[in-house]
Amino acid sequence: MDGLVQKLLPFYGSGPYANIFDQLQFEQKEERSPAFILYDLADIQDDANLCAITTLLLIAETERIIKHPLNAGRRGNLIFEEAQTTLNSKNPVLTDYIKGAYARFRKLGWACGCIGNMIDAFSELSGPKAAWDLSATKILLPLTSESEQSKLIKLLKIPYHCELASSLVRVSGKYSQFLYLANPVKGSGIYVSTGHDYWLSSNERYDCEAIEYVAEKLQVEKTYQDAIDILANYSSGGFRDEFGSLRSLSKTERRELGELAVGINQKFKGEISEKF
Repeated sequence: MDGLVQKLLPFYGSGPYANIFDQLQFEQKEERSPAFILYDLADIQDDANLCAITTLLLIAETERIIKHPLNAGRRGNLIFEEAQTTLNSKNPVLTDYIKGAYARFRKLGWACGCIGNMIDAFSELSGPKAAWDLSATKILLPLTSESEQSKLIKLLKIPYHCELASSLVRVSGKYSQFLYLANPVKGSGIYVSTGHDYWLSSNERYDCEAIEYVAEKLQVEKTYQDAIDILANYSSGGFRDEFGSLRSLSKTERRELGELAVGINQKFKGEISEKF
């Protein structure tokens, strides 16, 4: 009994994790779950206890959402981003969960996806490896590092597939080739992003500065959404120099984007005045 008490000490009273369990809560009205739910586990990976507790809570919440009567008939995807980090040896609880989730979720109308940028994570780490082995479809994007390309044979096994994967090309702001492996269909293709795809997914410094610039010129609600609409139509692949590298906005571009923002502002003010 004393041993059990010692193990539980961190989780009640003045223990470091007590506030997770010892807090006042009120039952809230049940509603349909939102379209997207994001959980970030990056900052808890180095605390084994907190990582395990948080993961168990998120697993329970995920199961509740999927099986809740208000969500009956809804299909969805459970995506594990940065697999080499989220499904590493520091989080064995999540690693064990994913092994069963891939097979079980299919029966519930849900799909599991696992995304990572390190080839050896899918051949050596138990979580990503289980995801790779259980996935009905694998998609590979271009690998810019030769060291990553050299690891393909261990993962793909078939030399021809390795050769195809190593030959994939990506041209920033324009297109990306990809290789997909499924049964019975296998092949390659080219993904061309729309302007909205590009601006919604980019986190490059110059792109973020362009979004902030246009957003500052706008004086309407949903500022960033409107800023991305303007940029997606003005320059769908970002602003680049003659070598294809991202660059800052030119004076002309700043002026023209500012004028487009003014047009949005005037349209919004006109809609408001009509309502009143």
